[in-house]
Amino acid sequence: MATKRPRFKVGDTVFYPSAGVGAILAVEDIYHSGQVESCFVIRIQDTQMTVKVPRSNLERSGIRPLLDGKKTQGTVQDFILQEQAPRHRRQLG
Repeated sequence: MATKRPRFKVGDTVFYPSAGVGAILAVEDIYHSGQVESCFVIRIQDTQMTVKVPRSNLERSGIRPLLDGKKTQGTVQDFILQEQAPRHRRQLG
């Protein structure tokens, strides 16, 4: 089954693993290696650094959307349950 690729647009807040959380400010065309490439312009919040990431390189760069509150809560609950289960089994044994 193919993984669903996130679609990003100007204004989205994303996580860029090598730099942190940032906002997509624009989409620009840049000239790179003899070709024109469409890039997302991302402003990193903590460092105020601006990064240009080719759209063709998004998946490889690891850029992903931030989790919303519901997904975050579910992930935390899953983690807590996973951590508690082995201890509970040890105490029963």
